[in-house]
Amino acid sequence: MDGEYEDMKNFHGEYEDTEIPNDIRPVRFQVSSSTLRRHSPVWNAMLFGPWLESKSSATSGHWTVPLPEDKPEAFRLAMNIIHGNFKAVPKTLELHEFSHLLTLLDKYDSTHIIRPWLYEWFSVLPGWQKTNPEREAAIYIDWKLGNEKSFFYKLRDIGLSMSLDPQSGNPLYAGQPFVIPSEHHYGSTDILNRILEYRTS
Repeated sequence: MDGEYEDMKNFHGEYEDTEIPNDIRPVRFQVSSSTLRRHSPVWNAMLFGPWLESKSSATSGHWTVPLPEDKPEAFRLAMNIIHGNFKAVPKTLELHEFSHLLTLLDKYDSTHIIRPWLYEWFSVLPGWQKTNPEREAAIYIDWKLGNEKSFFYKLRDIGLSMSLDPQSGNPLYAGQPFVIPSEHHYGSTDILNRILEYRTS
């Protein structure tokens, strides 16, 4: 089997491989399908419903599900959590790691699995800095987790401080190009796009 292969936890019963592209070589995780279905209605429907990825398409209790859009590191962390491998759950997360994890969990309707770690993860996140290259990730985290005060403070700061490059006409924030990363495509980007439209009109 080509690529990295990970057995998330020893278990009995049916199981599946999930395959996620990582640059050239895929990353494969061996996970418990029963564990996934208990933690996510989306996984439950995907693995045991009338879908191509479901158990019904397998010839045995072991089958492979490709997930080409998921980021391997975020998926690895989510699988460690739901399989009870808590020693592998980090005490700190970088902003991009946090936002990628939230994007993944939002996709599978399973954000609730990270509740025990939220306070600790929030306590070590860097403060709001205009020059932070991951500032859009910080906005997404606030939006997804309902941090209204912090979320609107950031939006107000962006709305009042954004300017246009006199030569290109592109939006600038803190003297840097303001670009919305494509992976942060849930919810908060609608508001950011409206700010961009207003400031560039």
